[in-house]
Order: sequence, then C-alpha cells, then structure tokens
Amino acid sequence: MSHCKLSILGLLYAASATQQTHAQVLIDGFNPVNHAHDFTFGSSEYVNRSFVRVFAGSMIGSERDAEYFQELATNAAGTPQFFTKFAQYEGVERFTVGGRGPGASQGRAKGYIELQYDRNGDEVDNTGFDRHLRSGGTGQPFFVGDHYGIRVRSAANGGQFLPTTVTLRRQGAILESSTLNLGGSGFWTDQDFMFSVASMQLTDSITFHFDINAGGSNAQQVYIQHIETIVPEPSTCALFGFGGLYFLLRRKQT
Repeated sequence: MSHCKLSILGLLYAASATQQTHAQVLIDGFNPVNHAHDFTFGSSEYVNRSFVRVFAGSMIGSERDAEYFQELATNAAGTPQFFTKFAQYEGVERFTVGGRGPGASQGRAKGYIELQYDRNGDEVDNTGFDRHLRSGGTGQPFFVGDHYGIRVRSAANGGQFLPTTVTLRRQGAILESSTLNLGGSGFWTDQDFMFSVASMQLTDSITFHFDINAGGSNAQQVYIQHIETIVPEPSTCALFGFGGLYFLLRRKQT
C-alpha cells in the first residue's frame, strides 16, 4: 500500500478517534423522577444554620450531595424555604432548585444551596443539621479527553434567575471557578461554564453553589433539565480530519 493511502487512512482514523475521545459526559440527567429526593429546609428561627443530605442515583459519582444554608432569621409568622425537588414545568416533572420568601413583610429567604458530585459515600457520616459538605475527592479524574467546561440547561418562570458558581476541585484543592446566572428565561437555555482542559482533566469533585435571596412571598428558583460537559462538536473534529486529508491530496497533486 502506498505511503499516500496509508496517510489518508491515518487521517480518517484520527478523525474518528478524536470524536470518540471527545465524547460528552452526562454529569446529572435528574432521571428518573424521584420525589423521595425532594427536600425543603428553613425556619423562622434559623440563623447561619445548615443541613446536609445525600441522594444516590445514576449521576456521575453515583451520588448527589446537597447542603442547604439559611443566613437570616425571619418574623415568627413566616417560614423561608430553601429547596431541591421535582416540580411541574411545561407539563413535565423537572428538577428545581431555589428558595421562597417567608411572606409579605416577614423578612427574606437569604442563604444558599450547594449540589456536589464527588466521591460516593464521602458524606455518609456527615449528614443532618449544622454540617457542611466536605468537598473531597478520590484523586481519580472524572473526565478523559478534551472537555472545555460544563453546560447547564435551565429555564425559569417570570424571568427569575439564580447566581450560580461552579467550582472544580481535585482532592479538596480548588482548580477553577466560574459564575453565571441560571434561568432568566422561560425557554430552555444552555449556560456554559468554561474551564481549561487541564483543570477538567484533573477534576474529581464538582460543586454548584446557588445564591438565594428571595423577599416577601417571592420565589427565586430555576428548573434544570440536565448537566453535561462541553466538548468539540463532531463536525469540528471531522473538519480537522478532512482538512488534513485535503492538504495531503493537494501536496500529492503538486
């Protein structure tokens, strides 16, 4: 077989292998719907109190750890709510995260919720009141190949949004963080949290921090369809492969 044919086959193989190497990873598809995972935290008396829960499932790492934190007390007549649950959106049960104020003139639901994906079983003895997520990891990275960030598909009612920070860690040490607003539209929208390929290749723990500050009877929540990694589009991978093929053929003709 000629050198040219071997080179062409090599380029085609490289293009195919590149697409396989850059396979997108689903971090959490929030399936199946499981109302046993619904949880609401809050009290008119809580000041700087937290609660940690653990949910097992088909997400990356086989576990979704959650921390709920209330910063301010409210009037006794009202109860602030910080929640993760499945609720109806456009006729379909979707995962939602957010908070609701304690009522008119009763104060604010001010605090945060964190969702964390890392080591299965790392919070088994760290659940309940006044606990915080450990942010550990196994040292075994989640991702192989080139991943450019994390994409969250979200939607919200009435223009509501949640300031959201995504943090990548390796064995507890922070690699990178990125902050965007989720929601803001009644249409499903992709928000891309961009990170370096090097950080993605080292990551063994991912934390989503949602800031909540809802006053009166207002809600501040977003619906999340799924969370996945960002990889080169298949057409882009093919373009590089066939671009190399084009230049190889041009060189042969000349």
